[in-house]
Amino acid sequence: MDLNTLYVSSCPLPDEKKLVKAIETAFDRKLSLSKNASLLNGYRPQVLDHIWFNLRKADGLYIELRHNSDIEGRLELPNYADHPLILFTRVNEALATANGADPREVEEYVVSAVSRLPYEVLLVGHPK
Repeated sequence: MDLNTLYVSSCPLPDEKKLVKAIETAFDRKLSLSKNASLLNGYRPQVLDHIWFNLRKADGLYIELRHNSDIEGRLELPNYADHPLILFTRVNEALATANGADPREVEEYVVSAVSRLPYEVLLVGHPK
């Protein structure tokens, strides 16, 4: 079973690239920017302009940063309207284990890395 974690960030949208750099530093990896329509269509009914993401197969960790408000003004997480960005992480247990990583240690790494981000980041939950 994958370990999914959803966070929201208070980072203002004009500082989005600063948060991306901070995530890259905290997680020691480079995020890729995607504006690929086929990929973004998977977020419907949200209409996103782009996402930032990274998958490191060695530990099975997928990281994604996206806007809470889509280009039509709809909020994905309306209870967090004052948090413009969503940070999603997934630890793929099968991939992590196959590559010799302990999924629980990877999840602890995520918690530690998130705690080092320069903006307020709130844990929303663990979606299925």
